[in-house]
Amino acid sequence: MVNYNLMRKINKKELLRLINRGDLALLGQFVSKALQKYEEAAELDPSSAEVYFSLAEFFRFVGKWQEADKFYRYAIKLSPNIFYKFRLALLLRDMGKFMESSLLLKEVVKEQPNEPYHHFALGEVLWEMGYMDGVLYHLKKAVELDPLDDFYHAWLGVAYASLGELENAEKELKRAHQLKPQSLAYIYILAEIYSLRGEEELAQSYYKIVNRISEYDMFLLQKFRRKILLK
Repeated sequence: MVNYNLMRKINKKELLRLINRGDLALLGQFVSKALQKYEEAAELDPSSAEVYFSLAEFFRFVGKWQEADKFYRYAIKLSPNIFYKFRLALLLRDMGKFMESSLLLKEVVKEQPNEPYHHFALGEVLWEMGYMDGVLYHLKKAVELDPLDDFYHAWLGVAYASLGELENAEKELKRAHQLKPQSLAYIYILAEIYSLRGEEELAQSYYKIVNRISEYDMFLLQKFRRKILLK
């Protein structure tokens, strides 16, 4: 007599082994080998949402976003996993499909309202769409849920600055700097805010603090400045 439960357990174990081997190959940037393992997993169990999610992540990694989109959607069709929806929403954001991304992120936030990064991601997409009331609401929510994360305070400050609410911007960016004093991006953007307020002496005192800035801080600073100065 065939033990189907045992066979399913064996298949599941082999499936996870293949996916894990694909993940390890991808981490090592052995792209062809990674794809081979994911495809073997798909052949072993064509009904596994996890396999198609792994394929979506693979195609996203190699820059084939249309393929990634297709596999995310198929994974969600097989299993409406909230994380799958979140990853698809971020892909759609990167593809410039902001409306569809925002609708998915609203589903994600509704299902997991206490996850601050979900609120941040939705705020980020709404910013691209010009809905600043929604941006402020979700960035404030992220700060409320994780008040010790400098990142959320900083972006809330930048949002205020982009709206001309410079006192609120100063408050949030000072808090971000208190939480992460080593971030020169926060000092520099505070200098920009003081400059916008016409307080040049104070601005210059902050600019002088910034000497050598890390690549990450420069990248972050450029994102901040685009939002504030190049509206």
